[in-house]
Amino acid sequence: MRKQMRQLMRILLLWFLCGLPAGCRDGSGLSADAQGPSVRKEFNKGPLQVRLELSTDQILLSEIVRMDITTIAESGFEVEFPKIADLLRDFRLRDRRERGRKLLAEGRVQIAEQYRLEPLRTGELEIPTLSFQCYKDSESDRLTLETEPIVITVTTMVQEDLSEVSIADIEEIVEMKRGLSWFWITGLGIFAGGMLAVVIFLLRPKKAHPAKKIYRPAHEIALEWIRKLAEQRLIEQGRVREFYERLSNCLRHYIENRFSLRAPEQTTEEFLEAIEHSPILQAEHKEELKRFLEHCDLVKFAKYQPTREQNDQSLRMAEQFIVNTKSDESLVEAGPDGEAR
Repeated sequence: MRKQMRQLMRILLLWFLCGLPAGCRDGSGLSADAQGPSVRKEFNKGPLQVRLELSTDQILLSEIVRMDITTIAESGFEVEFPKIADLLRDFRLRDRRERGRKLLAEGRVQIAEQYRLEPLRTGELEIPTLSFQCYKDSESDRLTLETEPIVITVTTMVQEDLSEVSIADIEEIVEMKRGLSWFWITGLGIFAGGMLAVVIFLLRPKKAHPAKKIYRPAHEIALEWIRKLAEQRLIEQGRVREFYERLSNCLRHYIENRFSLRAPEQTTEEFLEAIEHSPILQAEHKEELKRFLEHCDLVKFAKYQPTREQNDQSLRMAEQFIVNTKSDESLVEAGPDGEAR
């Protein structure tokens, strides 16, 4: 009887999961990896060929650009790669992966490496000239092949001048529209909870192994949260209050992780009073926080309906505050896969 029940629960679980992709994923777009490299450059000199590929030439400040370097040398020649981390000025090297060697026709040898680069600021950023050394043995004359610099445009989520950003006074109190019926919401919640219980029951591990802790800078976690929040498009769905609650919580948790201030547990008034005489934040940063948090409270508690422009301004203000106060020394525990918790 128990075996039959388990089989029935597996069938129900598969039926439920098969219906999820159609409603949860938009198949109209492809990722940058699926579309192939956006920038591809080839350089040749003597027995050496270098191919440089970038996943894109336009990214957001919170995103990562992938750079693939492939060299092909004639038989008997060795290739020495440049030290990318020492050459970068506008980017920080997140990680490097060796893709291995491959023997081609006529004894030629192909070497491939992949780099993931994080932009340090907005604007026209440059991947500098890279020099590759090619030689037959350590005592022979070396041939040097140099690539051309490549420019990558880095922007923020909202393209406006932050100095001109201003938040308008409250105009009027409006009645929020009702969402889905509580009956349906409760029903869906019970169904989802039941399916989650089935998943846990069927897929529970026999023995739990402690996960290895991963730590990342606080600003990386916060910028990743903001990017995911923007991708959810809550404003277009009419979930304005939820958008501002998540945006405000994101900034409060960043402040707690970055400056060790108990921002999430305090009200806006308590928090602003606590930082008023604190030497941790600069005066301009305190003023940015005050205007941002007071605007979020208007939406959350006074039923204020901001304009689309004000929504974009709020998103940019939070992102810019994080960028202006970031530090690689403030590390935060992330999930097992390195993603934000």
